[in-house]
Amino acid sequence: MGRSWPVAALTAQAGRSVGNRFIMSAMNADTHPDFKEVHCPEPGPGRQAGQTKAVNDRLFLALWPPDETKAGLVTASAAWSWPHGSALVPPERLHVTVHFIGSVPTSAVPFITKRLAVPIEPFSIELCEAQLWPGGIAVMVPRAVPAALLVLHAELSAALGRLGLPLELRPFRPHVTLARRAAGAVIPVAPKAVNWTVNRYLLVRSLPGGAGYEMIRAYH
Repeated sequence: MGRSWPVAALTAQAGRSVGNRFIMSAMNADTHPDFKEVHCPEPGPGRQAGQTKAVNDRLFLALWPPDETKAGLVTASAAWSWPHGSALVPPERLHVTVHFIGSVPTSAVPFITKRLAVPIEPFSIELCEAQLWPGGIAVMVPRAVPAALLVLHAELSAALGRLGLPLELRPFRPHVTLARRAAGAVIPVAPKAVNWTVNRYLLVRSLPGGAGYEMIRAYH
């Protein structure tokens, strides 16, 4: 599921290799001071001269539930019958992904962060349907996607496009993942709806090794 910053776009717009350094400059470093010169380490044992280790972050844009919504999702999850081996998502990691960005250079994150601010009209979403997707993915989905969420998704698509970042080709299907590896789970007959008032979205970094997530910025 990983995705990398487009090499051609990065080369043309934001960087060039000079010896043991990689200089980030979005079109022009003087115009875009967020991009800095990044000094890469000298080659060490097992690394050939001219080879450097890339420093990247995996990013995504998401809606993050407040405590009361999170509690409702935990209650909804408890109504399922989970088979042995199911991997339930911890409460603090429950969210709706709006856009998966993928892997980008860490030094480019400040520049990207500033340019992902778009207007957001507060809206309510009702997560009322429990579904088991192929691959054993257990989710809660809304019966209808709020128009304001579709507008937000479109605005962020445009912002990502302006940055030269690739977009998901799959249709936008907002959902909260409750569990993975849950093939054979018994879906509750009448799941209790979870109501959620949304007034912000987040830019989030995935921590290495599946250690969780780190918020970079909240946009209101």
